[in-house]
Amino acid sequence: MAQNDGKRILRSLKVAGIVVGLLWVIHFALWLLEVNVGVLGIVPRSVAGLSGILTAPLVHGDIFHLMSNSAPLFFFTAGMLYFYPRISAKAFAWMYLMTGVWVWIAAHEGSHIGASGIVYALAGFLFFSGVFRRETRSIALSLVIAFFYGGMVWGVLPGQEGISWESHLFGLVAGAVCAFFYRKQDLPLRKKYNWEDDPEWDPNDDKAVWNYEKNWSGARVVYVPNSSGPDNAGED
Repeated sequence: MAQNDGKRILRSLKVAGIVVGLLWVIHFALWLLEVNVGVLGIVPRSVAGLSGILTAPLVHGDIFHLMSNSAPLFFFTAGMLYFYPRISAKAFAWMYLMTGVWVWIAAHEGSHIGASGIVYALAGFLFFSGVFRRETRSIALSLVIAFFYGGMVWGVLPGQEGISWESHLFGLVAGAVCAFFYRKQDLPLRKKYNWEDDPEWDPNDDKAVWNYEKNWSGARVVYVPNSSGPDNAGED
């Protein structure tokens, strides 16, 4: 079991590293090609901006924008892959699309770029999974996220210049929705103890109950089930 856990941890970290590394490769490639990243963003209620639902999370305004998203994206991606390996791909795809679609429908005008919406979606999924599942492992992860990244909640409030708070808000909501939808899937296997394999009923139980009900302290006779009289009666 420990060996399998080790392999799963390494696999989760590897995939998370590839995801974050891909964003850095894209950033420097666009920088070298002098591409205006604004054209790859989500432009709300614009037909041309629909493509940004797929491309916006992959591009960032500058290196500082990318750096601020890299660490939490790596941590949350690895956490999701490790704790929920069977549903992580499906949940991630739904959160990715829901966040982008909602931003396109309801966000303020302008071009919305960056992976912060996905970061909030992953954080929301991991946190609310603990709330909805109510099992030890998920609750522990929720507490870790609340402790280290609780300040992220301020990012969903409007009024911060240059910040797409709608992406944060819709990402968080998308994560909560997916956490609720998948709450009964990918649950950890419950440890089974040897005594649980014992039969719930034993034929001797009936005899024990019969004797308890028919006898008293110091009885000289022993009664057995389905018997009209004493069995093995005798003197002490």
